[in-house]
Amino acid sequence: MALKKFGYNNIYSAVILSKLSVVYRYKGDFKRSVQLAKKAKKIANEQCGTKSHPARATTLLNLGHAQSDVGDVDDAVNHLREALAINKEIHGVNHRIVAANYNYLSYGYLQMGMVQQAKKELLNATRVMNNYSRSHPEVANTLKRLSKVCLILGETVKSAELANRALQIYKETHGDTVEHREVRRGAVRVAYACSKLGLCDMAEEYLKEVELGFPARHELRLHPEFAVLLRKKTEITLDSYEFQWPLNELSVQEILSKANKDLLQAERILSYTFRFKRQIALTKREKARLSMLMGNYSNAYDDIRSALDTLPRYCDYLKADFSLIRSDAEKGLNLVNKSKVSLETAENIYRNIFGDDHPMVAITLQKQCSLSLDLAHKSNKGKNEAHKYFEASHQACEVLKSNLEQQLTGIQTDFLRNYSFNQHPILKRQQSLHKRLTRNQGAW
Repeated sequence: MALKKFGYNNIYSAVILSKLSVVYRYKGDFKRSVQLAKKAKKIANEQCGTKSHPARATTLLNLGHAQSDVGDVDDAVNHLREALAINKEIHGVNHRIVAANYNYLSYGYLQMGMVQQAKKELLNATRVMNNYSRSHPEVANTLKRLSKVCLILGETVKSAELANRALQIYKETHGDTVEHREVRRGAVRVAYACSKLGLCDMAEEYLKEVELGFPARHELRLHPEFAVLLRKKTEITLDSYEFQWPLNELSVQEILSKANKDLLQAERILSYTFRFKRQIALTKREKARLSMLMGNYSNAYDDIRSALDTLPRYCDYLKADFSLIRSDAEKGLNLVNKSKVSLETAENIYRNIFGDDHPMVAITLQKQCSLSLDLAHKSNKGKNEAHKYFEASHQACEVLKSNLEQQLTGIQTDFLRNYSFNQHPILKRQQSLHKRLTRNQGAW
């Protein structure tokens, strides 16, 4: 109706089309979202030229966000930078729309793999939102995004704390119900952060609540958000199995069968989604992990190779994550040399991107120690390498403990106040390695 009133080449029409692109984005129709956002930008440019007009800022902002979703990250960041400059000129540096712009820009940088730059933009958003109420929804948006960045950077406690703060704001704003999209997504972010701290039972409770409360409407059950929920639920289940394998074999088969169905459903949903390569690759990664639990290393190897091929560019840290899974599949297929190469590849990527003290470096060292222990009975070289990697992983774990201690200082979230280092998956894995190494020494 509004478009008919103003015509398709009016500045108001540009804003309407831009906002309509956001609606389609929320619906999961990313192709239509980008199309409308591009059309809106074209009209705004024709009407305003290069002037710093609010309509141009709106169309650039929404186009940049839409392009970030579908992997057009170079164009996305350029459009978001241009929108930021206009918004600062029009509204000043402390306006909430500037904070939202920083948030969207951080998302673009994160899609490019520029994690530190993404964090910088989020800290800029935090600085702006300090001028507003602490319960403002844009504060929650910033905290939620910062939680994700902190998790990637290995700051797991901080990630869980930020996610929980964001969730509480969403609940204050929208009500304590996971039927609301932001509350739902906030709860999933808390669950995911908890799982990386080894609090898998708590994580599963959050996800169970989200899944049960997820709107039953058919179109929402086909939304990419639901596919991501199914994938993360499976990932957390598989993480918990490393240290807490159910005693009942029937329960194991039921859980693994359900996980397989969830991942297949997630793949089906994502196959209909326009250029959602990153999420498709992440789903394939979990399929590979599940196949290994079922003892099918050949399928796992095929899935993880397919996942690596599917990953878009600018995903180096994810390539490292996937290389770890590939090394496990190669180890299961007795491709020992290939497994070593995959681990070395992952280690080099992690060190180059995050530095020597990142928790994922510790994990690669632990896996290298485990692989060497498998070969220790064949040669002294295997024994020596196992000791070398164990000592290196031990030092990495000591750094991790120190970092966790710093992050826990002044923590406000109740479930983190009594957190024990012994719950952390990396530290639990180190204890298991120590027992295995000691046992092997006795045999030697």
